[in-house]
Amino acid sequence: MNSHPIKSDAVNSLAPTAEWVWVGSDYSGLDWHSTDVPKPSEAEIDAELARLIAAWEAADYQRKRQAEYPGLDALIVALWESVVENRTTAMDAVQAIRQAVKAKYPKP
Repeated sequence: MNSHPIKSDAVNSLAPTAEWVWVGSDYSGLDWHSTDVPKPSEAEIDAELARLIAAWEAADYQRKRQAEYPGLDALIVALWESVVENRTTAMDAVQAIRQAVKAKYPKP
């Protein structure tokens, strides 16, 4: 999940095959169309949303690392030089950047 979870994400997580529409901002606006999938309660949706938000927040370090890691082009060049040309200068530089980013955003 790339953006902060919202209630509709919780509904999708609880009932991924259900058909529904949410009109408004509260539970009374959840118009359930699926007869074969039970409609989750408001408490179930709130609990699932809290779980999704906690998981999203716990992965914050991963999103921050990804934004600062060297790009694929740099990695491909470094790998080529290391494997084919037997030169490790670029690979060492990429690894140094990755280690610095990991130190900046440690795994919780």
